[in-house]
Amino acid sequence: MKKLLCFVSSLLLANLLLAQSTFTIGDLTYEVLANNKVSVIACDTSATVVNVPANVSYEGVDYDVITIGDNAFQYRVNITSVHLPNGIVSIGNRAFYSCRNLSSVNLPDGLANIGNNAFNRCGALDSITIPSGVMSIGDYAFAGTEYSFLVSNPLFTTIVIPNTVNHIGKGAFAYCTNLVSVIFEEGSQLTSFVSTEDWEKTGTFTGCSALTYIQFPQNLNNIRRYTFDKCKSLANIDIPQSVSYIEEYAFSSCDALIDVDLSHIDSIAEYAFADCKLLTNVYLPNSAKIDSNAFANVGAKYIDGLTYSADLQLNVGDYTFNNIGGFTTFYIQTTPYSIVCEELAVIDCDKSKGGEIVILDSIEHAGVKYPVTLIGINDNPIANCSYITSIVIGNNITNIKERAFNGCSSLKKVVIGEKVDSIGTEAFYFCNNLNSVTCLATTPPELGTTVFSYDVDSLFIPCGTYDSYMSTTWNYYWDPILYSIIIEASAITTTINATIEEGETYSEFGFNESQAGTYTQTFTAENGCDSIVTLNLYVNVSIDDTEFLKEISFYPNPTSGQITFNQAIETIEVINQLGNKEMKFTNTNTINIETLPKGVYFLRLEDRNAIVIRKFLKK
Repeated sequence: MKKLLCFVSSLLLANLLLAQSTFTIGDLTYEVLANNKVSVIACDTSATVVNVPANVSYEGVDYDVITIGDNAFQYRVNITSVHLPNGIVSIGNRAFYSCRNLSSVNLPDGLANIGNNAFNRCGALDSITIPSGVMSIGDYAFAGTEYSFLVSNPLFTTIVIPNTVNHIGKGAFAYCTNLVSVIFEEGSQLTSFVSTEDWEKTGTFTGCSALTYIQFPQNLNNIRRYTFDKCKSLANIDIPQSVSYIEEYAFSSCDALIDVDLSHIDSIAEYAFADCKLLTNVYLPNSAKIDSNAFANVGAKYIDGLTYSADLQLNVGDYTFNNIGGFTTFYIQTTPYSIVCEELAVIDCDKSKGGEIVILDSIEHAGVKYPVTLIGINDNPIANCSYITSIVIGNNITNIKERAFNGCSSLKKVVIGEKVDSIGTEAFYFCNNLNSVTCLATTPPELGTTVFSYDVDSLFIPCGTYDSYMSTTWNYYWDPILYSIIIEASAITTTINATIEEGETYSEFGFNESQAGTYTQTFTAENGCDSIVTLNLYVNVSIDDTEFLKEISFYPNPTSGQITFNQAIETIEVINQLGNKEMKFTNTNTINIETLPKGVYFLRLEDRNAIVIRKFLKK
């Protein structure tokens, strides 16, 4: 009994001490530290304007406020302004994480450390001043997100890094898409950026797409992997003489970079300057170690809204200058070496332009004519160009890469040149308005998987090639719909069964009908290759398709395996955060996603010609 009383007394004493270790005044909760110091550890969710005091009194004891604790303000979406007093020495990990309406915060004198993710995803933050005395800026401290449709990115345009800073974590300013200039104060103690893991692909300034100017610390000895990856506005860089090596992807996809002096660099890692589309002049020492693909896909040519790059010409070492384009000169110890290009590949387009795009058989540049032979060197060369309505592919093109035109949502018509022998996976997938494909190749090009969506109405092929096309995977997309009616097409008699909604008009294959019935069209091509098409048209009673899909619900969410819907749906696609399709189901009210890795995904639900998107979490 005595032992039991002692145990109960100990519990009561422990609870009393715990209760005294934290207290709440106003909107803020504090934790007592040693020597009458406290840390802010929580804030009321309803707070909007927060003024953290320099000191507080509780039950007759005075305390100095010296830190903002881990997670103290995270997800406080109502907060618009925070004032921190002098005396705050550290801001903890995730302290203000995802305070998406926080527009104003002062970092006080005396601050030494800013924790990991401290201001990550603070999309309304319009300015930030880092005070002298700060020594460490943590991982992703001020980062935005690559997926801007989920969380907006910080609004500040300039960052001045004090010379007291000796550590900047990986991704500290990644995807700050409004950041224009970065200045390291004279006398900076920083000697190295933090290297990121290859799977993370997020360096200190990755994705700062508006960044045009950086004043490097003068004692910097390296530029780590992915540090400036996707800094698409960075046109000029003055790399300090102290830098001796540049790691993988350090400046990859810096689209505006024109020339770069690397004459003092000892080592340049693979893909360090890959995909720098405008890079035309590079200065190198005569003894540098340059890894494979260090300058792959650089120096593109822009013609008529399309971007061209040379195809596999100069190989220094192991594809060091793989896929060079307008990259015309490099210098070794000031001696110029010309680069000769023979063939070109289409690698990008102006996504602000619409209408018809014609990919030429050849282009002339600086008095030399180059045949255009490829669409894409890497995947997705012209993907998601939402304004293109028609594409004509030149007759020198032999290969169309994976997802080349994926997601071109306005694309209606495609003409494929006669020399194309292969078309990559999903090259025209998610082109939901594509209704006409003409392929001029007499030998059916080899197709990857899901090259086209399955609702493309018509395929036009050369006369006499019907059997060869229909004996390949081409028949997956058009059998038994109309196959060939033009370009000397073989004579075919075909019946189409089509359904429209009340008030709509069926306007394919020369028909223009709005009433149910049976109609006939004759198509005349060269050499008398006529095709007769019979249309059996049905009309549905009009319904509100959008409202129908809005009523769809599903459970559970989050889920570890099966998802059940309140009714069967015609088509269900599972899309990852990069927009790639992971799974597809048809005419069902249950799906099994056990094999998916954990993470956030989207459901693309299509029924009765209406589409909605829903988000779910895989546990």
